[in-house]
Amino acid sequence: MEHSFLKTIVAVLAIFPAASAAAQTFPYLDPELGIDERINDLVPRLSLEEKAAMMQYASPAVPSLGIPAYNWWNECLHGVGRSQDKVTVFPQAIAMAAAFDGYVTSDCGAIDDFYKNHRTHPDAPSSAADAVRHTTDLECGAVYSSLPEAVRQGLITEEEIDESLARLLRIRFRLGNFDPEETDIYSSIPYSVLESAPHKAHALEMAEKSMALLKNNGILPLGENMTKIAVLGVNADSPEVQLGNYNGFPSEIITPLEGISGRTDAGISYLKASDYTTGMESEGKIMETIRDADIVIYIGGISPRLEGEEGDAGKEKLEGFLGGDRTSIMLPDFSDYSMSGRTYRYFKGKPLYPFGFGLCRRRAA
Repeated sequence: MEHSFLKTIVAVLAIFPAASAAAQTFPYLDPELGIDERINDLVPRLSLEEKAAMMQYASPAVPSLGIPAYNWWNECLHGVGRSQDKVTVFPQAIAMAAAFDGYVTSDCGAIDDFYKNHRTHPDAPSSAADAVRHTTDLECGAVYSSLPEAVRQGLITEEEIDESLARLLRIRFRLGNFDPEETDIYSSIPYSVLESAPHKAHALEMAEKSMALLKNNGILPLGENMTKIAVLGVNADSPEVQLGNYNGFPSEIITPLEGISGRTDAGISYLKASDYTTGMESEGKIMETIRDADIVIYIGGISPRLEGEEGDAGKEKLEGFLGGDRTSIMLPDFSDYSMSGRTYRYFKGKPLYPFGFGLCRRRAA
C-alpha cells in the first residue's frame, strides 16, 4: 500500500513540471505572430498594478508571465550617459526630433510637479490620470504607481491605460524583449559598434544638418589665401561645451580651435580673452593677438557650468541667472507659470530670431 502511494506521488511530481511549462507558453511569446496580436494577448493577462508598474521607467519583471525587467532610462540620445565605455556622442536630442516615432515620456519628476510644485492638481492619482489621458505613456518617476487608485476613483479607465501601455509594449516587442535570444537581432550587436566609423559619420552628418547660420554679411565662405587667423573666446578650446550635458564621452573631442587649425595652413593666434562672465585679458593683449589677422573668429556663448539643469550659476549669485537658468532675457520670472510672454504661443513682442530663421545645410529661409 505504501509503495503504491509513493509511486502515485512520484507520478504526480513528474507530470507537474511538464504541465507548468505548457502553461507558460503564451501566444505573446511566439515571435512568429504579429506585434498587434502579441500585444492583444499580453495586455489582458496583466493586473492593473502590473500595468501601472510597466509604465514607469524602471519596469519590473513579471516572472509568472515571463516578462523581464526593463529600464527605459539610458540617455542613449547623447551617447549612453554614465557609461564607462567610450561612445559616439550624437547631437542633442533637438537635432533628432524629426525622427521621433513611438511613445511619449515625461521628464524625470515632471508628474510630481503637477501636485507638489506647480499645484495644478490636488494629488498623485489626479496627476497620473491627467498625464496618461494626455498621452504621456511613460513616467520617469513613481507617480504612476497611483494609477490603480485613479481608476478606482473614476479619474481614468483601465482601457485608457491599456492604450498607453500598448504603445510601450510595441517598442519592447520591436526590440525583441520577449523573443528567444537567438532570434533577437539586437542581442548579437557586438561591442565593436561603439565609436565605429559609420556611427561617427552619422553623428557628423546630424551635426552639420542641425546647425543654422543666422547672418552672413558677405564674409563667408572664407578665402583660401589667408596668412593669419585670430581665434578668441572662452568656448574656442573648451571640450566640455562640445558635449552639452547628460552625455557620454567619446575618445576624441575636436574643439573649434582644433577644427580651424586642421582646415587651414594659415597661422593661428589664439587667446581665451574672458571667462563666461568676466574679462581676463587687457585690451592691449587682445589687440596684440588680432594684429595683422586676416579675420578674427570669436567663439563665445555659455556652458553647462553656467546654464543647465540645476546648474551652479545660482550658487555663484550671478546677475541674470537663477539655479542654472537664465532670467534676464526679457522673459517672465522663472517661477511664473501663467505662460504669459513665453514661447511663440504667448509672446506678443517681436522675436530677435523667429522660428526657422537663418540658413542651414538643406534649406534657406
